[in-house]
Amino acid sequence: MHMKTVGQVMEQMYFQGDTDNREFSNSSSPNTTSLYGQPSMLRIDNISDPGEFMTIDVEYNEIILATASIEDGNGSAYNQGSISLGLENDMTLGQFEFSLDFEPSFVEITGVNPTERTSYDSVIIDNSTITLINPSISPGNGAILDLELFNHVGVETNVLVSYNMCLAYTSDSSEVGITIQDVANYHIQPVDQFYNIQNGTGSVGGGASYTVSLINTVPIALTVFQLSNDPGILTPSAEPFEDLNGNGQYDEGEPYTDWNQNEQWSPIVELISLSEEWEIDVTVSGTDLTVGISNWAEPLEPAPYELFRVNCSVNEDVELNDMTTISTNVILILDAWGNSGVPFVNGDGTVTINEVLSNDLAYDHPTAYALNNIYPNPFNPITTIEFSVPDNNNEKVRLRVFDIAGRMVRDLTNRPYTSGIYKIEWDASHLSSGIYFLEFRVGSLRDIRKINLLK
Repeated sequence: MHMKTVGQVMEQMYFQGDTDNREFSNSSSPNTTSLYGQPSMLRIDNISDPGEFMTIDVEYNEIILATASIEDGNGSAYNQGSISLGLENDMTLGQFEFSLDFEPSFVEITGVNPTERTSYDSVIIDNSTITLINPSISPGNGAILDLELFNHVGVETNVLVSYNMCLAYTSDSSEVGITIQDVANYHIQPVDQFYNIQNGTGSVGGGASYTVSLINTVPIALTVFQLSNDPGILTPSAEPFEDLNGNGQYDEGEPYTDWNQNEQWSPIVELISLSEEWEIDVTVSGTDLTVGISNWAEPLEPAPYELFRVNCSVNEDVELNDMTTISTNVILILDAWGNSGVPFVNGDGTVTINEVLSNDLAYDHPTAYALNNIYPNPFNPITTIEFSVPDNNNEKVRLRVFDIAGRMVRDLTNRPYTSGIYKIEWDASHLSSGIYFLEFRVGSLRDIRKINLLK
């Protein structure tokens, strides 16, 4: 057998003492394995403190060999995975402890499961070191343990898995020389993040809005994406306001035009699920909007989110029932650990111009709720419903359509409106000809009109 020289042994003994490790054997690091990679029968214990004189206990044992291996495994980004550990041994093992190295270190051991060859009372997981309590590993060749892993990364990654240490004893407490057979490859598969646009509405002569949502499967700390509309009938814009103090920003109490009828001034981007701790960067270029959001302290944990609402002005040449498609174009995503390359799927949605916001000031401030007109009537298949909303009221306006049997066929609106004259178009192309009834209800006020669909 090829043994290390006395000088090599003493040099490594000093190293062992310097690290307060009192053992020099097959299982220590460094170890007594020969320069040719063969286990040695030499074991040194009770190494004294380093100095001019040192004492040691030297023991020569019968060599009991076993070969440890790691099988390739796989998992998903920010999710679970698994690998299997194998062992070729000729004797029953009564003690077993090992430590693994993951490079890069994105992987955490979360569970240990025995195969048919292995049993134990319990297991201790200390970071990447595993100790089996009262184990029994029967002689054989093949898998002895399946390790459950969790992957703390949001991108596709190949991780090299190797043994740092592997210590085993037979049932009669004889040390086993473990030969490490190979290094395993653990593949972390990527998972898509889904961006989407929730459909919105707008008003001729006013504004429009839509909501940007995200379903993420890994923690996201930063993302940058572009929002565009085709045809380009919407321009990302805050609601117009009168800058009384000339500071270039809206201040509480300054007059503004309430495009979206929510009775408060609205900026270009209104946060929904995102907290105020998120940094938001907004850039408008024509009808396109680029938004960057970031929060390294509290990234977005995996879940569906309504991120924010985008407010826009509606171009002057737009007509009722015009539609535009809003699309996302993701530029960058970084996971919670700063890794780029998180996969994604872009999404889209539509904005429909379904109302008219009147600019006639004399006509724009009614004194009472009223259902003004339904025209044309009879109609095929679109009719316009006009109603009035007075000042200083926050009652919900509800418009519903019923068929001749009293079944509701369409709920057109059910929300508060600021003072003004409003027009809503109803498209009945999916219904059959006949008589229908439109109900206009505000609080205790109820007005029902008959309308006739002719096809």
